[in-house]
Amino acid sequence: MIGCPALTKKELNLALKNLRGRWRWRNRALLILGVRTGLRISELLSLRVGQVYDGEKILLRLYLNRQDSKGKRTSSSMVIHPRAAAALEKWIASPLGPSRLPTGLQWIEKETSSN
Repeated sequence: MIGCPALTKKELNLALKNLRGRWRWRNRALLILGVRTGLRISELLSLRVGQVYDGEKILLRLYLNRQDSKGKRTSSSMVIHPRAAAALEKWIASPLGPSRLPTGLQWIEKETSSN
C-alpha cells in the first residue's frame, strides 16, 4: 500500500493558519504533535492527556501503549518535539484546555470530535 506524501512546510503552515473555532488550540496541538511524531490519526486520538502532561508541565517523552498502536504488538516511546511541546502548552493554558481536568481524560470527547 502506498502512503500519502508528507505535508510540505507551506501546506502545514496553511493548515495551521486555517484552524479556527472553539477547539483551534487543541486541534493545532494534535496536528503539530502528529506531524512531529509520525503518529497515525487513530494513535493521536487514542492518546490521553496524562501521556503528554503531568498536571504541571509537558513531558519530555510520549509513551504509546501497545493496544493503541497499529498491529497492537509493541509499545513505543518518542521524544516530544519542542514545537509540539509549545503547541501543547498553549492548548493547556487556553480556556478549553485540560489543565483543570483529570489527566486520564482523552483529548477528544465524542461530542467534540467533529468540531
